[in-house]
Amino acid sequence: MEKQQQRVDAAGREQEHARQAEQRAQDALGQLAATADGAIIGDGRSDYTRATQRYDFVANNQQFCLLDVPGIEGDESAVKDSIGSAVKTAHAVFYVTSKAAPPQRGEGGKKGTLEKIQEHLGAQTEVWTLFNKRLASPGALAKPSLISDDEQVSLDDLDKKMHEYLAPHYVRTLTLSAQPAFMAVASCLVPDSSTAKSQAKFLAGYSQEQLLEKSGVGAFQQLLTGELVRDYRQKIIRSNFNKASQAVKAAGAKVSELLRHSFHPLRTKLSNDAEKAEQQLALAFSGLKSQLDSRCEDVISKFANEVRRSTDSKISEGIDNDEFREVLERSIKRAQEGLTQQFSSLMQDELARFQEETREVIERFRQFAEELFEVYGNVQIKGVDRHFQLKIDIDNGIKVAGLIGAVVGAALMFWNPAAWPILAVGAVTALVSVAKSVMGFFSKDYKMAQQRKAVSENLSKVVRKLREALEESLEPAWPQLEEKMEALAAAVRQPVAQVDGIIKVLSTSEIQLKMLSHNIEKAGSK
Repeated sequence: MEKQQQRVDAAGREQEHARQAEQRAQDALGQLAATADGAIIGDGRSDYTRATQRYDFVANNQQFCLLDVPGIEGDESAVKDSIGSAVKTAHAVFYVTSKAAPPQRGEGGKKGTLEKIQEHLGAQTEVWTLFNKRLASPGALAKPSLISDDEQVSLDDLDKKMHEYLAPHYVRTLTLSAQPAFMAVASCLVPDSSTAKSQAKFLAGYSQEQLLEKSGVGAFQQLLTGELVRDYRQKIIRSNFNKASQAVKAAGAKVSELLRHSFHPLRTKLSNDAEKAEQQLALAFSGLKSQLDSRCEDVISKFANEVRRSTDSKISEGIDNDEFREVLERSIKRAQEGLTQQFSSLMQDELARFQEETREVIERFRQFAEELFEVYGNVQIKGVDRHFQLKIDIDNGIKVAGLIGAVVGAALMFWNPAAWPILAVGAVTALVSVAKSVMGFFSKDYKMAQQRKAVSENLSKVVRKLREALEESLEPAWPQLEEKMEALAAAVRQPVAQVDGIIKVLSTSEIQLKMLSHNIEKAGSK
C-alpha cells in the first residue's frame, strides 16, 4: 500500500509539472503573439489605432517615413489632434478603404468622410486612395485581376468624386490586397496559429514573389520608393508655393468675409439712418421757416387788432377828423412799440425750438451709429486671435454741437428786430376828403363809418409795410443758413463716407490678394 501511494504521489507531481510546463508554453506563445509579425494590423474597428506611429525607411539611398495615423470614420474627436499634426508634416496621404465606393458627405450638420479628409489637408498634401481588396484564400488570386468590372466602375466613380471635392490635392486610386502580401513576407509567426496556417496555404500555391506581384503590393512599393520620393525637392518647392498661395487665399477670404458680413451691411444701415437724419434736419429747417412766418403773421394781426380796438372806442365817442388822426397815430405808435420785443421773443423761441429739434436728430443718429458700430465694428475674424474694432467719430473734426450753435447764432445776427428800421410806420394818411367832412358834419354815423374805413385802410398799408419789412429782413439770412445746414448734413454723411473709404480699401485688397495668389500658384507650377 505504501509503495502504491508513493506511485500516485509521483504521478500527481509529474502531472503538475506538465501543467506548469504547458502554462509556461502558453505564456511564451502569448509573448510571441505580441511580438509576432502583423501585431500592428487592425482588427477591423475604425478606432483601433489611437496614436500616430512613425516607420522610417531607406530606399535607393533616399530616406522617407510612413506615418500610421488613426482612422477618421470612428470617434474622430479622440484622435483629431494626432491626425492633424501628422497630416501637416506629410506630403502624401493615403485614404485606405476596403469599400469600392466614394466616401460619404455629411448630412444634417454632421461631417462626412469627405469633409473630414478635406479638413485635415495641408497646402502641400497630395491625396491617394488605397483600395484594399480583402482576400481570405489564395484561390481568389487565380483571377486575371484583383477587382471585378463592377468594382472598377465604382472606383472610377470614387476617383471622380474625390477629384471634384479635393482638387487640386487628389491624384488617383491604387488597388492592392494586403493580406496575401503579408503572407508572403511574414517571417515571425506563432507556430500552429491561424495566421501561420493561412500563410502555409498561400505559400503552397504561390511563391513569395508571385504573391507580392498578384497582390499589387509590389507596384505600391515601387510607387513609394520611386515616384513619390524621386522628385521630393521639386515637391517641397511646390509645397512651399502652395502654402504661400493658401495663406494669401485665406487672407483674401477673411477680407471677403469682413466685407460681406460687416462692412456692406454696416454701410447699408448707416446710409439709411443718415438719409433719415438728413430728411429730419431738412424738415426741422423747413419747420423753422413756416413757424416764423406763422408766428410773425400772428404778431402783425395782434398789432392791427390792438390799433383797431383802441381807435374804435374813441370813434364811438364822436371825435372830429383832426382828433381822429391824432388818435390813430398815437394808437399805431403805441402798438408798434411792443413789436420789437414780440418779434425778438418769438425769434428766440423758434430758434431754441429748432436748435433742440436739430440736436435731437443728431443725437438719435449718433446713437444709431454707435449701435451699428457695436454690432458690425467689433468682430472677430476666424483664424485671427483678436477682435477687429471699428471706431468712427461722427464729428470727424467738425463739432456738431458747435455747428448747430453756429446756425442759430447766424440767424440771431440777421434777425435782430432791434436793428430793423422798417418798423417806423410814419404819419397817418388823411383819407377823409373835404366833401366827406361836410357830409360828416350833418351825419354822425356817416363820419364814424368813414373814420373806421380810414383805420382799415391805414392799417392795411402799415401791415403791408410790416410784412415787406419782415421779408426783406428774413430773406437774406436763408442762403447762409442753408449753407450751414448743408455743413451739418455733411457731418451726418461723414461716417458713411468713412465706411465707403474702408470698403474701397478692402475691396482693392481683396482683388490684389486674389491676383497675388494666382501669381504664386503660377510660379509654383513652373
